[in-house]
Amino acid sequence: MTRAMVLCIMASALIGLGVGAVSGRNDGILFSRSFDDLSTLFLSDITENFAVRQSRHADSAHAREAVLLQIKVLQLLERSHQELANEERLGAAYVRLSMIEGSAGNEVAGRAALQQARSYFKRLHPNREETDDQLKDDVRRMDDFRDRSGL
Repeated sequence: MTRAMVLCIMASALIGLGVGAVSGRNDGILFSRSFDDLSTLFLSDITENFAVRQSRHADSAHAREAVLLQIKVLQLLERSHQELANEERLGAAYVRLSMIEGSAGNEVAGRAALQQARSYFKRLHPNREETDDQLKDDVRRMDDFRDRSGL
């Protein structure tokens, strides 16, 4: 092998390693971002499932704590990811909290939770106005579906 061939092979190898390292790093970054997206999706699903089950089957104190946990998690995700999917979940969580507060006799807290729910739903559907009963019925239907489907 001539000296020129050795230099050519060495240069090709170095260029190949450099390109591979850069493209591999970019693929790693993309994989990491998609893993973060999946983990936040699972985190919001897990807390929502827990909140729905607690709001249906637990006493009002435990149900309230579960829904407040869901709200805190969704607000943290909203601040870090700015996703509209969380707007709907947050609105539904506040409606659930309103129903819990209402059944516990805390009417003022129930109305405040409904106001919070409306602020989230308003961002998604600015031209749609629903009554308190319609909001509660919508969330009950969503929760019924979640229970029946095992989600």
